Amino acid sequence: MYLEKLTMNKFETITERVTTVVIPIGTTEAHGLHCPLGTDFMIPNHLVKLLEAQIGEDVLFAPTVNYGCSWNLGIYPGTINISSETMALYIEEIGNSLFSWGINNIIFLNGHGGNRAALQIAAQHLADSGANVLITNYWLDYMPQILEICSSRGHAGEDETSLILAITPELVEMDLATSNPNKPIGQIFSANISLETLANAMTGDARTATAAKGEAIYALVVENLIKLFNDFCQGIYVE
Repeated sequence: MYLEKLTMNKFETITERVTTVVIPIGTTEAHGLHCPLGTDFMIPNHLVKLLEAQIGEDVLFAPTVNYGCSWNLGIYPGTINISSETMALYIEEIGNSLFSWGINNIIFLNGHGGNRAALQIAAQHLADSGANVLITNYWLDYMPQILEICSSRGHAGEDETSLILAITPELVEMDLATSNPNKPIGQIFSANISLETLANAMTGDARTATAAKGEAIYALVVENLIKLFNDFCQGIYVE
């Protein structure tokens, strides 16, 4: 069920039974020369569509948070960066509002790596308030399986480009797809370092991306997420 489509009376009735919400979270930022700026929220949005079709009677799906922490890509055109401190507070307050209405299980369906620090802070604070919080990062959580489909992965790389090709091929300019073989020697913060580490606002190799690979990734991610969500909602936290 989509939260934004409910009236307040329906919301009140439904939350007597449904106590889990999924909050899709992404960002708006540069994704190579070839992918749209909204890649990191378009992918979670599509995952929500696929998930809602299968488990929509048991889970609420909240509206997407379309802006996030994109400090390292801030030098590239179109990137909108929210500080980790601001975002952590914002996400925490969204969670607190939902928790106040009896929604005890909060799932962050994250589509952007830069959000991870903020989401962890928000999750810890929400847990201190009594909520149960799950953070999912599909590209990390299911990396081994994704690498059985793609030969490499990266920001606007083969896997992510494939995911966008599968849903909005008209927005991808594959003739501009390229690769970035540069790998940082460590976690370094320096002005304009992303011109090297994120050359052309990407990592990996996007040239071998296909829509078929993207469809295969969606299928495996959705299958894994449904099992994960079911376990989480039942309070099964360990294997």
